[in-house]
Amino acid sequence: MGDPSANLLQCYCSDDVSRQVKEKPCRDWAFDYYLTKALPFIIVFGIIIANKIIEKIFNLFASFEKHRNATSEVSSRTWKILVAQCLTTVTSTSRLSNFSRD
Repeated sequence: MGDPSANLLQCYCSDDVSRQVKEKPCRDWAFDYYLTKALPFIIVFGIIIANKIIEKIFNLFASFEKHRNATSEVSSRTWKILVAQCLTTVTSTSRLSNFSRD
């Protein structure tokens, strides 16, 4: 279930916000607690930014390819972006799940 001393520290520190600022064990606990709560949001925004960058890069690369019509160009670009974004999302979420197990 976890470390009993960590549960006691959580009870002690989460009770009063002024303790989170004044006392060293509570500062460490508060930092870890708020980081754990904020990390999923940070990763989501990171995935969105990474996907936008990937989209821009593959749109640039598509201009160097020789396509016979616009449909094949759009299809090629779409598949590349889809695969890259899926890999980015899977990699980031697997790292997040590994972090939350610790």
